[in-house]
Amino acid sequence: MRRRFRSRLASTPLGNGGIEDLRDERSGPASVIAVNVVHLTQDPVAAIAELRRRATARGRVVVVTPCPSATLLSVGRAQRRIGVTRLHVMRFIALHVVLAPLTILAQGSKAPGRDAVALSAGADRTTTLDDASRLLVFSGDGS
Repeated sequence: MRRRFRSRLASTPLGNGGIEDLRDERSGPASVIAVNVVHLTQDPVAAIAELRRRATARGRVVVVTPCPSATLLSVGRAQRRIGVTRLHVMRFIALHVVLAPLTILAQGSKAPGRDAVALSAGADRTTTLDDASRLLVFSGDGS
């Protein structure tokens, strides 16, 4: 994904790291893009609020996250449609089959980040991209 972004928008600054690792500069990034990240945080709603705070007032926060109804197979098919190798998809599914039950056990039977209503609250636009992903767009608040 990074390579594809660079090939299309080579002059655009691109950061890598956790939400909490974003630099806290007054100018801040104009916009923030988070792909398949927010639903993995301890508090997805708070993560979106932090991303909005980090974006400038004229910027946008773009979040791509799995649909709450997405299955591993629908996510795998979506990955294949965008060019992800079969081996990567098989590894992705295998890891989720092993790790998802462990995560649910560790969190007391509550899977993180699957509350569609809470994640979408305050979104300027919500679009279902396919049977596996949603695109949420928020205004930055620049605070």
